[in-house]
Amino acid sequence: MLRRDLEGSQCKPIVVDDPVSRGRRSREQASRIHIDLTDFDEANDPVLERELAEIALSGRTGTFSTQASDHARDVEDGKEIMYSRDAADSPSWRNPAYNKKKEQVPKWRTANESMRSSLYYKVARSDRLKLYLLIALVVLIAIICGIVFGYLVLSNRQKAIDGILSEGTDTKLLKKGDSPQGQARDWLLFDDKEKYAITRERVLQRYALATFYFGTGGENSWISSNWLSGDECARGQEWHGLGCNQHGEVRTLFRDNRGLSGELPDELGLLSALENLIIKNEAQLAGRIPETLADLRELTQLGLYKNSLTGRIPNLFESIGNLRFLNLEGNHLEGSIPSSIERMTNLETIVLTGNKLEGLVPVVSLANTKVKFLDLGHNHFSGNLDDIVTSLSAVEHLHLDHNKITGSIPATINSMTRLKSLSLGGNGLTGSIPTTLGDLGLIEHLALQNNLLSSGLPNELGRLTNAVGLNLSRNNFSGSIPNIANMDNLVSLELQNNELTGAIPESVQQLQSIEILFLSSNNFVGTIPTGFNRLQRTLKGLYLSDNGLDGAIPSQLCELSSLEALFIDSNQLTGTIPVCLGEVKDLKQLYLFQNSLNGSVPSSLQDLRYLIGLGLEDNDLTGSMPNEVCDLASTIGIDIWADCDEISCACCNVCCPSGDCV
Repeated sequence: MLRRDLEGSQCKPIVVDDPVSRGRRSREQASRIHIDLTDFDEANDPVLERELAEIALSGRTGTFSTQASDHARDVEDGKEIMYSRDAADSPSWRNPAYNKKKEQVPKWRTANESMRSSLYYKVARSDRLKLYLLIALVVLIAIICGIVFGYLVLSNRQKAIDGILSEGTDTKLLKKGDSPQGQARDWLLFDDKEKYAITRERVLQRYALATFYFGTGGENSWISSNWLSGDECARGQEWHGLGCNQHGEVRTLFRDNRGLSGELPDELGLLSALENLIIKNEAQLAGRIPETLADLRELTQLGLYKNSLTGRIPNLFESIGNLRFLNLEGNHLEGSIPSSIERMTNLETIVLTGNKLEGLVPVVSLANTKVKFLDLGHNHFSGNLDDIVTSLSAVEHLHLDHNKITGSIPATINSMTRLKSLSLGGNGLTGSIPTTLGDLGLIEHLALQNNLLSSGLPNELGRLTNAVGLNLSRNNFSGSIPNIANMDNLVSLELQNNELTGAIPESVQQLQSIEILFLSSNNFVGTIPTGFNRLQRTLKGLYLSDNGLDGAIPSQLCELSSLEALFIDSNQLTGTIPVCLGEVKDLKQLYLFQNSLNGSVPSSLQDLRYLIGLGLEDNDLTGSMPNEVCDLASTIGIDIWADCDEISCACCNVCCPSGDCV
């Protein structure tokens, strides 16, 4: 089975030599043995093992081939092997005998695997590994060089930007990647695609806007935003809610119900050219009002209203001398109004309603301003009106409703000659309405509801001819309604829940602009005036409930073509339900309960296509609910109350047998 290599060194040596064979290697007569492994079918062939052992013992050099070579001849039969690829280049060798067999895995494969651990295979594999490592090393060096080069390119820009940013933000906060400031910094350094000259003003402007964006939910909660894309002041493509001047400086920041959440960042104070800051109707916007807003020296309007801001009103007024409009309505602000507000000599509008502010109204400080509109309603302010009236005589709109104001309405109220609206409802005011109130000829809205005021209504009220709304409800007023016939502009008159007496006066029926007339829960007597038909063009709501009115329901009410609500329940009315009520096409609410009405329910009510509530219980009605009315109820969903033991009513959803609703 031994093969001698007839052509010298064409085959590669694989047998290692000992010291003896090392000496013989220099002799040209040394025999070289070639083993053709293709003649062996098994990896552990005993003949192969003996030949390998002989080579090792004799110290001779040998070669092998796993596929036939042009340089290896079969010594026994002299036939030339067909395959020519050298064995050393064929690590995945297969026995040619394999081709003569049906798709069987040759036993020689395991021997081939063992040969891969040979010295030559290791050397060859090592060379390839070195090549791969060299290639990988070159690629890695290229990447590192690119990163280093990129860093070197960014470093100057980064130093310039960081130097500018550190003026407005602590460096530690800037490098905190999950903070709005850190996110804004990273955006400026790595993600901002806009090309612009690095100036202090431009960097701080884009940084402040980006911090505002990240600090208020930007990418997570904002609705429809183009922020952080392109030039913030590009004409016609400004970031949503921004307004800029001709120099590319942001002068207006406006957000209204756009999904803001989180807190307002201090960096808003870096927008040095800002004149108008309006953020409203953002229920998820919490936290404190940044004190840095005091740095916005050009600010003329500050509106942070109907949000969820907390804490105290910061001392913004030391330096913002141009502020004319301040609205912090509908938040959760606490504490008092800073006395430094007196420095706001240009301030004209102050709206702080709907917070938790307390203390005395700082009238002395406010007197130094130009305030015309002062709304401090729905807070916890205390004190009385004497100092307020005296100090704020130039105010045009004074709203102090729902606070803890006590005492009486001073007679000096007439000193507020510019007053157009006065709202004092929901306090603890006592005494009577001074007659001098009639001197406020410019007043349009007067609201004194929910107090402890008493005595009669002064006739001087009739002099308020510019009044649009008059609300004196829920007090202890007595006596009759004075002559108010000249109040031609009156749209809403609310006198309910008092102790007014007498008949409904003629003057009320002459209010040509009246839309809402509330006279419920008093002690009015007599019949419902037929003259209400004069109000057919305007009257939408007539509320006469819970009085002592008697007689029949006048058919003239059917002429009130604009009427939407008719409440005449809880009186002493008699007679039948007028059939003509079906002609009041806009009627939505018809409440006639707790009277002494008799007869049947008219089927004409089926024509009330907008009706949503019908109250008929506690009367003396008989018969059954008309099918037409029930059909209407099933179609549009009407709430119907009736005495089901007196009226057969399959469609009534609230039945009141024996006078008790169940």
